[in-house]
Amino acid sequence: LKALSREKWEKLEAYQHLFYILQTKSIYLARLIFQMPQNRSTKFMESVIFSLYNYASNEREGYLLLGLFTTALREEIRSKVDRVREIVTGNPMVTRLVVSFYRNVRGHNALREILGPVVKEVLQDKTLSIKTDPVDIYKCWVNQMESQTGQRSQLPYEVTMDQALTHPEVERRLDISIRNLRAATDKFLNAIISSVDTIPYGMRYTAKVLKSSLRERFPGAPEEELLKVVGNLLYYRYMNPAVVAPDGFDIIDVTAGGGLHADHRRNLGSIAKLLQLAASGKTLEGENAQLRTMADYLLQSQQRFRAFFQAACNVPEPEERFNMDEYSEMVSLNKPVIYITAGELINTHKLLLQHQDSLSVEHNDPLHQLLEDLGDVPTVESLLGEGSVTVNDGQEDHLAQLYKMEVSLTLSNKFDLCKSGNATSDTRGLLLSTKQLIVDVIRSQAGDSLSEILQTSASTHQVADHQRMVQKRALQDARTPEKMRMKRNRSLLLDNKLPIDEKKRKIVRSLRMLEAAGVVSTANDHQELINEIARVRQWQPFPPHLHVCFRDTARK
Repeated sequence: LKALSREKWEKLEAYQHLFYILQTKSIYLARLIFQMPQNRSTKFMESVIFSLYNYASNEREGYLLLGLFTTALREEIRSKVDRVREIVTGNPMVTRLVVSFYRNVRGHNALREILGPVVKEVLQDKTLSIKTDPVDIYKCWVNQMESQTGQRSQLPYEVTMDQALTHPEVERRLDISIRNLRAATDKFLNAIISSVDTIPYGMRYTAKVLKSSLRERFPGAPEEELLKVVGNLLYYRYMNPAVVAPDGFDIIDVTAGGGLHADHRRNLGSIAKLLQLAASGKTLEGENAQLRTMADYLLQSQQRFRAFFQAACNVPEPEERFNMDEYSEMVSLNKPVIYITAGELINTHKLLLQHQDSLSVEHNDPLHQLLEDLGDVPTVESLLGEGSVTVNDGQEDHLAQLYKMEVSLTLSNKFDLCKSGNATSDTRGLLLSTKQLIVDVIRSQAGDSLSEILQTSASTHQVADHQRMVQKRALQDARTPEKMRMKRNRSLLLDNKLPIDEKKRKIVRSLRMLEAAGVVSTANDHQELINEIARVRQWQPFPPHLHVCFRDTARK
């Protein structure tokens, strides 16, 4: 891209603005994926959105991607789910995508840690045999007798279940299998229940949002019914496939050309079936009488699973987990960089234009303005320019190469006051620190305008509330590994520790300097700055926990 003309660089910058708002305002993509057929939306999510969030490779992207998942989940439940059971009986798109990401991309090591040891134990037990079908046991017994004697058995080969159970040897073998099944299932259950802290945070928080959203949508639904839906997500969708086919999910190491024996797969399938009955709260109705003797064990297992699902939903909010909130973006010195193919970029642009009226009905919404800046969808040749790749084959191959070409986008917020032409690097730093100070103050002290807040002394209660916030932030920073922390200005870190009244005095001094630099204006009581803070709150990916303190101006 070094040879891009000025016009193409401007186009690229417009894409950087567009993808920034897509990344930070999750409702657009959450709505977009519901505008397409499920097979296309899955492909779109995995090829474009995972690239947009860099596969959650750092705290910021992890925070924002989880915000997209949960925003889309709430949207799906609100608009597409009419009964609680539809989440279980259907194939909800968002939960399918969440499970795919946290099991295959960011959580496969967790499943290996949870299930790996117990799966290996079952596979290494050469004597373990779990057969719960009396007819299968009968046929196996007859075949074994014929192998031992070398003579054809006088017993009929085709029998019913009741006929098979008339033989004491079949009953004996069935009893052994049931004891084996219970013991093996118990090992898996213990491994799963003790692993609540190993499950990826994103899976647990999604389960929490799933439960709370269903509670809000169906206030009369019993707790037990909601926990069954949580179990469907955490056990059946996330864990069960890895129990049934551990070789397909890298739970165990399989040598080249190797694989699981049919007996291993049958044993694991029987264990998975019993675990699923326990997780879903179902009974053994319809099974043979011998299996129904496990009814008490199944009931106990269901109670243990319910407690596990409740514990799994007991996680902190993302703001605490990632040590970020809706204002962190304003004070970060890092500019996010994503890598996306030209084809993904063009297709995203095309989809946004097709569905923009469904994504936002407000004419003055920033998305509409950014799409207007971009204009029509470009061809891949006009976007990248001639000579972007070496043509080795025909025109069709040439286009395919162009579509696969990776583009680096340094995302930026077009509506950031820091982009003012009057803002020098020093002024940008001052603006960042001023915004952070204002945010800290309005968290603890409300008011009708910024001037009112700055001129009014904080009450004893507000001072104490602010001090608790400062202490909580210090504890979170101490727990966050250095490499995972967002890069912040050193002076900003020192400002964080100031008392609330000292912060207000510093805000007043900073605003005077910013006004002298032409960045803000007292003519409208610093409305541009207030609007930017209010806009960032509006773009947050999670539900607000803080009230907006500028009661009148924020609404403007």
